[in-house]
Amino acid sequence: SINYNIPYDGISGKGIKKLSSISITPFLGASGGVQTVYNEKEKDWTDLQKKYLTPGYVFVPDGSGSLIRFAENTSKFSDYTGDVYGSDLSSYMYYYSALDDSVPLEDPVMPVFGVSQGDGTQSAFVAYADSGDEFMTIIATPSSTDKNKIRYTYAYPKFSYNTEFYQVTNQAGDAYRKTQDKANEFDIDMTYDFLYGDGSNGELAADYTGMAKAYREHLIEEGILTVKEDEEGDIPMRIDFLMSDSKKGVFGTQEVAVTTTDDVKKILDKLIGDGITNINSGLMGWQKNGETLAKPSDWKFSKDIGKKGKFKDLMKEFSDKEIDISFSRDFVSINSKMINYYGNAAKHLNTQYLTVDKSKVLPENSPVTDFSFALPTKSANWLTSLYERISDYNNSITVKGISNTLLSSHSSTGPTTTVTQAINLYEKAFEKIKKNGATVNMDSPNQYLWKYTDRYLQSPVGTSQYVYETDTVPFLQMVLNGTMEVYAPYANFSFYAQTDMLRMIDYNISPSFVLTQKPSYLLGSTTSSDYYSTEFGQYEELVNTIYNTVNTPLSQVINYNWDSRTVYSWDGKELTSASKDANGNETDGGIIANQYSKDGDVKTIIINYTSDEIQVNGTSVAANSAAVVEGGVK
Repeated sequence: SINYNIPYDGISGKGIKKLSSISITPFLGASGGVQTVYNEKEKDWTDLQKKYLTPGYVFVPDGSGSLIRFAENTSKFSDYTGDVYGSDLSSYMYYYSALDDSVPLEDPVMPVFGVSQGDGTQSAFVAYADSGDEFMTIIATPSSTDKNKIRYTYAYPKFSYNTEFYQVTNQAGDAYRKTQDKANEFDIDMTYDFLYGDGSNGELAADYTGMAKAYREHLIEEGILTVKEDEEGDIPMRIDFLMSDSKKGVFGTQEVAVTTTDDVKKILDKLIGDGITNINSGLMGWQKNGETLAKPSDWKFSKDIGKKGKFKDLMKEFSDKEIDISFSRDFVSINSKMINYYGNAAKHLNTQYLTVDKSKVLPENSPVTDFSFALPTKSANWLTSLYERISDYNNSITVKGISNTLLSSHSSTGPTTTVTQAINLYEKAFEKIKKNGATVNMDSPNQYLWKYTDRYLQSPVGTSQYVYETDTVPFLQMVLNGTMEVYAPYANFSFYAQTDMLRMIDYNISPSFVLTQKPSYLLGSTTSSDYYSTEFGQYEELVNTIYNTVNTPLSQVINYNWDSRTVYSWDGKELTSASKDANGNETDGGIIANQYSKDGDVKTIIINYTSDEIQVNGTSVAANSAAVVEGGVK
């Protein structure tokens, strides 16, 4: 391996105020390109000749993981630019932004990328940051035949020290462009681990699976991840309940209750009666005024949902049945009808309150359309203060906002909170509640919070769908395997087809649902209108179908190590290696073999995405189904 360490105090000179960023080894592992050759007729080096295009790919942590295979692209593509942990909106060009109905990009939740050359049988590297990751951007450039573009596919990390933004000068919104007054102060610690071979010698394979295992081992060594020894049995399932939200009323706002404590009890009892017993749940919109207008640390229950005694009885009853029910809360997203911004909301570099306009994605009569973000200090305090009250009911808590939103805050008169300081605030808050025995459920948490995460909710199973991304892979899931429970996105929303169930098996993640007792159309005038299909009466059968389909194979490899993931094709008689494209890269053969092992026992889950029945090790695997076979694929 190679380690690059660039301490901030080692950078000096007046130019630091002009320093935009530092990039490290941008062309390491690059593939493609052209070279000049000697033209005998012209007696000069005038001819261009394509270099040999090495088979392979760049891995980027887009969503669950994405591969950009080396290719001679005739189109001109923009770079893949992944801001690790998402963009710091407080240092963005503008303090004001608007959401539309386009598909949002997936921000990297971990500071890692890699390059594999030689179709996984020759060499690779996986690169990751242990310091400076909050200021890190991963850039991957697809090759192009455009003469004005660099004709290589390559990837590298960039660490930003200064950004530009618009400083507002008056109420009319006039502004001028300027650079931040003080450079970001951080140390860079970047490691490149090199891999060789196909893994047949027992070493880590030089492909994305080897990269994932190398990164996982590193995080375990650093104490960020801890291998869990869970009991054998059925896989868990996540059932979240949306209880209430608010809409516009004749005077002010009106609360809309769609699930009561009694409803939660009836639904969970029904699922237990159906044979599903390994369940955990989160309660959303449990506070007075509902999910959107209740203050983050408020401890008032809505009379339309249930009084304090009802909640305490509910959690006690199901705790005795080993079903964990937790209060869920977003500690970052706020609005002016919920709370006064003064002293509570984060400010941009230009000292304006951050504002996100959601009017294009919310109903016209929504009670609120403009949102902001809480100060990191407030978010951390709200988390610890709310948990102190929650712990009398249950030690479990479901955390949103803090888990996947990282931003700074600036003031012309008060102290500034950097993203580094925000991370430290959040870590201290979680350390405090974990010492008190908290079970922490987090919504898509960033890597710096994995140490405190017991359940990873809303795990991505796709990518941002850039046209040059050739493969979607379960890199994130392979890194997290065996260290925490990992859950798929809610199956209510276009994630319940047969291929989606196979994807859960392929990625070794558990199913999840968000449910209500009453019809979801009642939420149509609230900010929860995007939960457009939640009524339990319509989903009971599907909950059972999805759970049993996914549980049957995955329950057989609980506590097993995930050794490899291989793509195969079916030639009508036997499995063959996936076919190659014109550039020598594997194409998706439609059959995945995930090999697991434990104490010498080897099992392989075959996921057959094709429309053909196949035979593996004497076991028949029907079309569009999955099965467990003993041993490795022969």
